[in-house]
Amino acid sequence: MEDLLCDLESNEACPEPNPKQTRIQKLSVLVQWLVYFILMWQSLCKLSDNRLEWLLQFLFQFLKVLSHLSGCEYLAELLAIIPSSLYLLRKFACFDRDNFIKYAQSVVNCIT
Repeated sequence: MEDLLCDLESNEACPEPNPKQTRIQKLSVLVQWLVYFILMWQSLCKLSDNRLEWLLQFLFQFLKVLSHLSGCEYLAELLAIIPSSLYLLRKFACFDRDNFIKYAQSVVNCIT
């Protein structure tokens, strides 16, 4: 409560609101939330990569057909951003999955 009162009594100017975001920026933020949810869901529910790959491919194809049938431009723009594979999902989230390479190199280093 003291922190809130201290902020209210301060004479500093409030920060300016963010400029209006474009539709693509708004969609990419939503896709980021979706990507992080899917990755957390995979981790917490211990889903295999194959199951997640199937889910992503199905969702992508479903949204593609829905976009085509509805003629909705939002869905078309969303499809351009949504990752359609596990590789693209991890690339979108900036996750490196080269554990095998690192493990193989450390084994080779231990042997030599």
